[in-house]
Amino acid sequence: MINIKTNIGYKIILTIILYSITLALSAEGTKQLWPEENQTCWIRPSKSGKYGKFASPDAGTNGRLYISIANVNEKINLGFNVNTTVATPPVNLTYRIILESTNAVIQSGVVPSSGDGYIKNYENAIAGPNVISGSSAQAFKPITVAVTQIGNYYIEFDWSNNINNGGDDVVELMYFDCTVSRKSGGVTTEKLGRLWSRNWVLNTNGYNNPTYSKLYVYSVDKIVTSIDLNGMKPWGFNISCNATGCYNTGNTTLDRRSVNGNHTYPQYQVFLNDPDITLFPSGILGSITDINAIPSCDGTVDFQITATKDGSASILVEINPAPGIQPEDVTLGGNVQQNIINHFYWNGMSGTGIPVSNGVEVTISLTYINGLTNLPLYDVEENTNGIKASLVRPTGSAFNTFWVDTLLYNKPYPVIASNLSGCSNPSGCHTWTATVGNENTINTWWYSHTSTSLPLKITTKRNYLKNLNITMCDGDSTLFYGTWVKSNGVYQERMLSILTGCDSIEQITVVLLPKPSLPSVLNVEYCDYQTTTIGPNSNVGYTYLWNTGQTTSQITPSVSGVYILQTSGTNGCKTESRYNLTINKAYPVTPIEHY
Repeated sequence: MINIKTNIGYKIILTIILYSITLALSAEGTKQLWPEENQTCWIRPSKSGKYGKFASPDAGTNGRLYISIANVNEKINLGFNVNTTVATPPVNLTYRIILESTNAVIQSGVVPSSGDGYIKNYENAIAGPNVISGSSAQAFKPITVAVTQIGNYYIEFDWSNNINNGGDDVVELMYFDCTVSRKSGGVTTEKLGRLWSRNWVLNTNGYNNPTYSKLYVYSVDKIVTSIDLNGMKPWGFNISCNATGCYNTGNTTLDRRSVNGNHTYPQYQVFLNDPDITLFPSGILGSITDINAIPSCDGTVDFQITATKDGSASILVEINPAPGIQPEDVTLGGNVQQNIINHFYWNGMSGTGIPVSNGVEVTISLTYINGLTNLPLYDVEENTNGIKASLVRPTGSAFNTFWVDTLLYNKPYPVIASNLSGCSNPSGCHTWTATVGNENTINTWWYSHTSTSLPLKITTKRNYLKNLNITMCDGDSTLFYGTWVKSNGVYQERMLSILTGCDSIEQITVVLLPKPSLPSVLNVEYCDYQTTTIGPNSNVGYTYLWNTGQTTSQITPSVSGVYILQTSGTNGCKTESRYNLTINKAYPVTPIEHY
């Protein structure tokens, strides 16, 4: 026989347990960003500023604050509390809910300071909206938005003016909640993992205030990893993740290094909860099915990779045969799409910027990666505990985190300046101080799954080009493969290399220099009772040499003969002038006699 009192007690206990579970899950916003009351983490919609645009009218797809809807019976429940202690309080702060597919405004209004949609205190914020079945007495009454169709919506805030002390046009929402709910069978449940952005702009309200926010990253290959900020002290900061790091140039080794200044770019979706699996399903862990390396005669190599699913690839080109990665070696990387040939191009240059010669054997290693996630954090002053990053789904083994901060330290580098072997400390990985973090971008990366191909050896191919520059005086000539070349221009002789199939080219570039412009032959004749000067007027910079040994531009000869002048111009080119001189004797004069 069942004891009625016992059964009633059981039901009460069960109700309390279910109530506690519901209470713990019925909010999406402040509850995740600000998990303990003695901490602070606000969202910071911004129109400008060093952390990027966020949740404002011109934020664009990378800065929008999205709400994903899976069913037309769902509703969006909103709550706000605006910080009014900034330098210039916002004027006419409004919000709009917009359906992304049509840009239609579904609902808009003024952000309240009381009544529906107003979150009075921290307890209200973590309790969530009171429309959720079983919500606590602390739950706030939300502004409820009925959706018109499934898809992505986004909320944007607009205001007349809110320039804070840092010169940024921002609004700070101390408490914020945007919980999706669905009613079925008379019970309203929350649908978490629907709120996301590619660039969260946040604020801890002071550089000594730690944050323990936990966020979830959904990579392009559908791997979910979590980020526990673990007490870092950033004040104003943003959270965005991508596939490459601080840059996206295609050079993985350089792109993922921490750098001075602000260098982040948003790519992945970042959530406050594990993304709703119905809308954001888990990916699968893939593998490489084929890899080819095709060198060309210009020194480049086309790497062709095929894999069973989307992911990332890292290609190491080992030019220096010494163990480990040397400065001459090159790392390439980028996204891989499943079941197609993915092309990665190496330009044939070493890591030190020198062309790799024809016929050099290099070793190629490919690492195929799923869930590659980079977390470049700008202006996070202090992180003494490190970051906790974990795989959420699909199921897989624990992973390591990596970083290279050497550009931010002086040599000799401390141990914490880089970690390429991987950190798996459950207490947190990658620490730094304010002298390193302030106004710099510090990148941490991880991946959930890797597979590595066997090393592949290839021989580089490059057309061999030998060029000789020849400068000669106009009128001179040079012999090039049996032909006398006398004119300006580029002359080539091309031969096929039997070893690589590439051309071997010998080339000369001929530049003719002008000679002094003087006549080559002159005939001069005069009488012996006359005097005549031969030769050109003197030209500044020219030098002269007669076959008589004289070095002036002009001479006055006294006997017949051949006089040769060699004139040298300022460029060293010479012109020879020949003077054929004849001096005639005068005929005797006989007086005419008149008879």
